[in-house]
Amino acid sequence: MTLWDFIQSNIIAQVVAAILPLIVTALLTWAAILYARITGKELEAKHREALQSALTNGLNWAIQQVLSGKLSKDGTVPESQKAAVVAKAQQYVTSSVPDAVRKFQLSQTTMEKLIEAKLPNSAPKSLTEN
Repeated sequence: MTLWDFIQSNIIAQVVAAILPLIVTALLTWAAILYARITGKELEAKHREALQSALTNGLNWAIQQVLSGKLSKDGTVPESQKAAVVAKAQQYVTSSVPDAVRKFQLSQTTMEKLIEAKLPNSAPKSLTEN
């Protein structure tokens, strides 16, 4: 090995030794950011799924509480009882999935709209029979 080869190999070793930690740090940072994005999206999807389930369950529970499970003849919530059903459903949602409500920053008005969108337009015959 010549002196020149020795100098080149030392220089290369020093450069690699200086750059390698930077490359490893950059790769670890990128992996951490990617992981946070993936788990954040999964967490948001879980909140969304829990919220949708709570909206449906809350509405069903409210219909049971306010209307004793009986809808009007046409399978809808009577107009005179709609506000009470929505309010009860909202209580259910707020208490059963508070993290999702906070995550999506749902106001009372927004939650009412989400619940009203799930109100039945018609129901199975067993629910409408008096």
